[in-house]
Amino acid sequence: MRSLLVCLVLVSVIGCGKKSQEKMAEKMAEKMLEAQLGQDISVNISGDSVSMKDKDGKALIATGKAAVIPASFPKDIHIYAGSTVEVAMDMPTGKMITILSKDAVPMVLATYKKEMSSQGWIEKTSMDMGEQAVLSLEKSGRMVNVTIAKDEETGGTRIMLVLVKQPAK
Repeated sequence: MRSLLVCLVLVSVIGCGKKSQEKMAEKMAEKMLEAQLGQDISVNISGDSVSMKDKDGKALIATGKAAVIPASFPKDIHIYAGSTVEVAMDMPTGKMITILSKDAVPMVLATYKKEMSSQGWIEKTSMDMGEQAVLSLEKSGRMVNVTIAKDEETGGTRIMLVLVKQPAK
């Protein structure tokens, strides 16, 4: 997973700019991901957007304008109202989305606690550090971590949702 994030950063940094640089970054990222995942991967860079798809055309990672919440993202995980999607990852081992809201961290945290509880999620840990908060919840053999942090660039709040299947006990 860490190498996928490194690859995404590499593509984002190298990929910004001219078409020839985008194509070179796409090919480099494809080779790295194919070696890591053992399957054909297609990478597309267009301006500030990056998308990576598997051989069946299923989106694995998308950023910028290409980022949308995957259709397979569980409906029982709250998506904060009025937020915009920045990054979406849909991997066999889990899913991750990063969204941006204009609301403050305390309001976002309170909303997640309420909404996730109403969907049957059980809170396991919660840390509120003022401008950052972390919430871990479990339900039906799944775990979701919600990281909420003030975004200095926009003055809003960045929300990262990471869903993983828990290992069998």
